[in-house]
Amino acid sequence: STLTECYGESIRLEAENIPGASYTWFKDGNIIDISTNYFLEILNATEDNSGRYSLEILTENSNACPIQGEALVKILSRPDPLLNLSVCDLDIDNSIDGFTNINLDFLINDPDTEYTFYESLNGRNNENPISDPSGYLNTSPFEQQLFYKGINFKGCQYFGEIALSVTTVTKRNSPY
Repeated sequence: STLTECYGESIRLEAENIPGASYTWFKDGNIIDISTNYFLEILNATEDNSGRYSLEILTENSNACPIQGEALVKILSRPDPLLNLSVCDLDIDNSIDGFTNINLDFLINDPDTEYTFYESLNGRNNENPISDPSGYLNTSPFEQQLFYKGINFKGCQYFGEIALSVTTVTKRNSPY
């Protein structure tokens, strides 16, 4: 079976509870636990917990074959909670004022997650998003803090900040 979970979630892999049995849990072929527990619990899962988990159960009956099971676990990655975005002030009318149009949609390339951008933390908390993230004009010159929320296909929500920096562009007159 395959189990896909969100970053930070807890995972519980479970087998039949057989009295007197011993359970050997493996991850990617390496033993990770030998016990009488019929379950394996992973708290606050990260991408490092992704892998192929298998289990071998030995019952009290020494003539019985081991019972085996397997699960593929995938932990979905989360976006970086702090992103830096540096752009040039390419405004044709005034390339030194620190204001420019920015396509925020190009900031994060993750087709499995839908992102919404906000000008303030209050805006994010009250679901007041930036209306046009592909043509966003920053509201503070040179430096501005923005916020985002990402929701992936499993419904996991991730929150973060964007440190926006706008660099001026100096026009040079051509000698020709």
